[in-house]
Amino acid sequence: MGPAEVGIHRDSAQVVALLAAADVDLPAEVAFGLGGGIGFMYAVFEYREVPHPLLTLVCQHHPQPFAPAILDRLGIRFRTGHTTSPRRARAALEWVLGEGRPAILGVGRGGLAWQHTTAMTRGEEHLVLVMPGPDGPIVVDGATEHAVDLDLVLAAWGMTRTKHLMICLDGRPTQPGDLGPAVRDALSTTVAHMTGPVLGNAFDANFGLSGLDRWAAQLATSTKASWRHRFADPVAFTAAMGRLVDGIDLQYTAPTASRPLFASFLRHPDVAMPEAAEHFEASAALWRAIADRAAQFGRALGPDRSAQIDPVAMFDWLAERVGQIRALEQRGLAEITQSLPA
Repeated sequence: MGPAEVGIHRDSAQVVALLAAADVDLPAEVAFGLGGGIGFMYAVFEYREVPHPLLTLVCQHHPQPFAPAILDRLGIRFRTGHTTSPRRARAALEWVLGEGRPAILGVGRGGLAWQHTTAMTRGEEHLVLVMPGPDGPIVVDGATEHAVDLDLVLAAWGMTRTKHLMICLDGRPTQPGDLGPAVRDALSTTVAHMTGPVLGNAFDANFGLSGLDRWAAQLATSTKASWRHRFADPVAFTAAMGRLVDGIDLQYTAPTASRPLFASFLRHPDVAMPEAAEHFEASAALWRAIADRAAQFGRALGPDRSAQIDPVAMFDWLAERVGQIRALEQRGLAEITQSLPA
């Protein structure tokens, strides 16, 4: 399974680049796995600003940020902090870049010209890697690099609720040796959060295998919380299909719900869990089918929403595949558990 098949997971890829600048090599799939790997969260929110319910899927480990998790598990020292003072923030960033070092910054998505945002998402925190360049900062955002003015970085950096979040390495790290303890700790967390509590409150029903159960039930029933009630309208249906594509391929995930990348991690020699990987590769095929079919519905409707659609048939089709995903991932998680030391 090559890089083109697994895609890029932007949050862990930033850590790979951060470490590469210090001559530490960390494979992309290992970084993803050490950050927590896969996860699942399902929720449907309603906002006054949005004329229909808003579907949200998070298919990566959540809510712990990937960068601190990866660095902590590797035992690599780093600094993280924030300040409400633009002057102090500027001085700190100029010092880090002046030292020839990169930093991960939490910027507002609306401050980046290449990001498409709405009034609701303009101030949403978006992690980017900022590196020193010959003519000013270079912002690495996913697979793209952008040469930008320092003032643009500073403006975007001050747009979020957590003002001027910065993560940078503390000293010069060495190449990690035995990854076994880090791998075991990460996988134990992944399994725990896919099969049990994450936040310790009632919202935990939306996470992991329980979240997949809830999603399948709301697809298959006709209650007030069901998709037949919330998303039968053509406009709401189209929006839900678009959000499916976003959640599976674009937002808070690597492509295909991060499952191919996670399977690649499980097949890495330092992990060596091929039987578990097979279950997540099979799951990935179902996630891919869901995203591809959702995208086709969006194209078929067109801007005038005039195409004939059968939302209930789509919901039934989805419910069946979500149930299959749940069964495969439960088996994959059981394989991981059996492979971990007691």
